[in-house]
Amino acid sequence: MKFKHFLYLILPLVFLAGCQSQPKNPSPTAQVLRINFQDGDLPSTHPHIGIDYRIRSLQSALFEGLTRMDPDGSAQPAAADSIFISDDKTRYTFTIRPAFWSNSEPVTAYHFANAWEKAIAHGSGCLRPDLFYIIKNAEKIKKGELPLSESGIRVIDERTLEIELENPAPYFLELISNPIFSPLFDQSEEPMVFNGPFVIDTWKLDNIISLKKNHHYWDASNVSLENIKISVITDALTAVQLFEKGELDWIGAPFSCLPNDMIPTFEQTGMLKSKEVARIYWLYCNNEVAPFNNPSIRKALSYAIDRKDIVEHVLFGQSTATTPLPSSLSLLKADALPEHSDISQARQFFEQGLQELGLTADTFPKITLSHSHITGQRQLAEIIQSNWQSALGVTVALEGSEWNHFFSNLSRGNFEIGGCIKSALFRDPIYHLELLQDKTLSYNVGRWEDSQYKSLLQQARDTTDLAGRANFLEQAERILLDQMPVIPVYGDTYLYAMRPHIQGVVIHDLGHVDFKWIKVDTR
Repeated sequence: MKFKHFLYLILPLVFLAGCQSQPKNPSPTAQVLRINFQDGDLPSTHPHIGIDYRIRSLQSALFEGLTRMDPDGSAQPAAADSIFISDDKTRYTFTIRPAFWSNSEPVTAYHFANAWEKAIAHGSGCLRPDLFYIIKNAEKIKKGELPLSESGIRVIDERTLEIELENPAPYFLELISNPIFSPLFDQSEEPMVFNGPFVIDTWKLDNIISLKKNHHYWDASNVSLENIKISVITDALTAVQLFEKGELDWIGAPFSCLPNDMIPTFEQTGMLKSKEVARIYWLYCNNEVAPFNNPSIRKALSYAIDRKDIVEHVLFGQSTATTPLPSSLSLLKADALPEHSDISQARQFFEQGLQELGLTADTFPKITLSHSHITGQRQLAEIIQSNWQSALGVTVALEGSEWNHFFSNLSRGNFEIGGCIKSALFRDPIYHLELLQDKTLSYNVGRWEDSQYKSLLQQARDTTDLAGRANFLEQAERILLDQMPVIPVYGDTYLYAMRPHIQGVVIHDLGHVDFKWIKVDTR
């Protein structure tokens, strides 16, 4: 990994004084991991409320779902010790293994059923109930159209849970490894009883979160860490200094920001690590606002972007997005879109769009590119603005705002073009594809829809033939490439620095860390 180009720095060079000396590397003597949450304290550890990467990492330490992703990225039985799948792939029967909560009470099928029913109940506070909609009648129950008793969740006995799905879902065992599908011991707003590898030892708001090993955990013999110490320091300089002093073991994604000007130093010391995750930055085109309702114009804008320049000069260490979906999930060839601007093709699409809209280059309106104030987004917008103005001769205004205001405008359709990262929560192309299947969906902020696209997704859901399913999904992705309702720009890669004595680190493709497998080399 070499980062040779630093034409645009995302952060000012305020860390240079701390970069002159090589970080210390004291000899570790205990199975303790020390990290920092730079974005502040947690809103909650409740599986239905905490849904970002750092919280999901913490939840996977505190809870054990029916399945867990192993270090190789495969879903394996966890709280379930056996799984039976019906021939039509719509009925799953889980046998719950003998295991205990941190208070010594046994884990039962009722703990899972009650938690899942709570998530889909009409009026529930679950932030992502849609993840449960693969379960029979879950969506209708959440909308108040059916009673909870009509769900596909059935407890046969304390050790047997049966789940009926709306349609076959080859990703289901991976989906339920997400901590949102964790069991809950009771109805407490903030859980304090856990069934995972760790439990909360101390939680001082805006100060520190300390976890300790859960010796009641069924697989405790395979957990090496005794403690995880999580500081809550929002000042980036302070966190860097603590890492340099040897008081933090890990700095950077997904728990904090790794300052760009620190990258060369960490690379030289061998501490710089990277991990590509299934996240992609999309520019949403507002399909309800001209001229962005025209596919040719949208494609012209896409082909004019120099993705390679962006990842080399602005977003260090990231990857170009040349397919509509993250590269690890895409069913198309990696070079579906050009890495560099294809100005000839862009101008060809632009002329075609002008004719279709009855416009000329002189009457083409000024366009506004919206961006958030998150680090690097202004610089990204400026590069795209320059690409469009140079290649197409259009006038582009930039409109920046803090994240909550930006996202609110995006959600309400109060924008022309605006971008954000879209993350996968299970590794299957259908996750991102379904975000765009219906213009009424909240995540489809561009309000685009296509009848053939929707039909292909439904055919993919209905079939049990995996090859046929992949074919339907590939056709759907090709429609995105042809219609370009979203313009892919870059794929996300985690950059972080870590001390060499930290071993067994598992960062899953979906972006969260599984602390279960980490150990400290004390030699």
